[in-house]
Amino acid sequence: MISKKIFILLVFYIMITGYVYSENFDTQTIIRPIETMSSFNLLGAGARPQGMGWTYIALSDDQTGVVWNPSGPTILEHSEFAITGFVNHRIEKPSFKNEQFFIDDQTVSYMDLKYIGFLQPVSILGYDGYLSVYYHNQLDFNRKWNFIKTYQEEKTNYQSNIDYQSEGVLSSLGIASGIRLAKNVSIGLSLDIMDDKLTKNHWEQNNIQKSWGQITNQISKNSFEEYYHVNDRFTFKGIQLNTGLVWRNINQLNLSLGLVCKTAYSADITQHRHIFISSTAYQQYTKKELTSHMTLKMPLSYGLGLCYRFSDYWLTAVDIYRTKWNQFRLIDASGNEISPLTGLAIHDSEIRSATQVRIGTEYTGFQTDKYIVPLCFGVFYDPMPSEESPDDYWGMTFGTGFVMKNLYSLDIAYQYRFGHNVNQFILKNEQFSQDVHEHSVNLSLIIFFDK
Repeated sequence: MISKKIFILLVFYIMITGYVYSENFDTQTIIRPIETMSSFNLLGAGARPQGMGWTYIALSDDQTGVVWNPSGPTILEHSEFAITGFVNHRIEKPSFKNEQFFIDDQTVSYMDLKYIGFLQPVSILGYDGYLSVYYHNQLDFNRKWNFIKTYQEEKTNYQSNIDYQSEGVLSSLGIASGIRLAKNVSIGLSLDIMDDKLTKNHWEQNNIQKSWGQITNQISKNSFEEYYHVNDRFTFKGIQLNTGLVWRNINQLNLSLGLVCKTAYSADITQHRHIFISSTAYQQYTKKELTSHMTLKMPLSYGLGLCYRFSDYWLTAVDIYRTKWNQFRLIDASGNEISPLTGLAIHDSEIRSATQVRIGTEYTGFQTDKYIVPLCFGVFYDPMPSEESPDDYWGMTFGTGFVMKNLYSLDIAYQYRFGHNVNQFILKNEQFSQDVHEHSVNLSLIIFFDK
């Protein structure tokens, strides 16, 4: 699942941890250039793949397959148009062992277009193949946090209300092509172009902190109030090349093998920051507007898929996908190399590679001469990169649909994804952790055209 959430492996699949301290007293707010609670792992698109637990590397036999394994759709003999939308609801249950923090469950819901594409079978250099163009919503940066921090000792006490919100997406325009070198062996490649001038490749963060309290000395009690607002807008620009191979029906064993590789690449990030600080205690008002440029080094990732057909109506698939998160780094405007996950220098961070495992099955026995009603089910292990060792996330999916033969396929799938005691590195000094529960629904329509 990062292939999807690999392409961008970016994943952005990305979280930079940093603190911004006020000039007047010891408060802190959380600001990360790349903030996502979705899987860092870049997945493909489509309700059918989701219903099968995202096991699609060795299958990829419809138009959405171009973003899973660009060699897969070479099996298609007709033109196809695909469109996918999704709804997502995420619940975060934060926990602080530090009693100074008060925070309720945080929720965020959103819906968006996930994918739209067209595929045309063609002959390339005498081989059967295809050409495809598509739009792919790779990753979301939607998150909301609202919590209170209090501090009290003999001579000082204060309270801070912190309201944080992040919104935006990472998306690409892509082209893909593949050819069948032999009856059962195909190769393919795709190119994903991410540029905010072409599609949405930006996200915005608003961090608002309101603080007030008293400082007592031998002479008097001094009250203070402070308002702190940081608005950051980030734009992203990068290009990634993806390659794939599929070998179907190996030695007449009803077994197919798929391989895919998402190349490492560099992305340009531009940050526009607006800062406003006001303080009644010191009559201080500060406004700043800053622009900076960063380079994000995205890691190499690769996967292997197996698909076995027990009969004409039943298949099972397994995908194993690995991402070299130790290659993931951010180079700031001063040339410093930082881990986007910990916010520390690369040599002070210990980030390891992570491997996703997905298992799914599909049954199509409910059919007539005119239609098919498929049933899908899947489970997956989707570790998120973290300090020292990946955080464990698990999930399950199921889906169904209605296929009118030679006309269209309408599919719907549900996913439940969860993690316990994760993201401890975000506020490590505060003994922070959280449970995450995520529910999502995908709806896909694929229209088949005659030759």
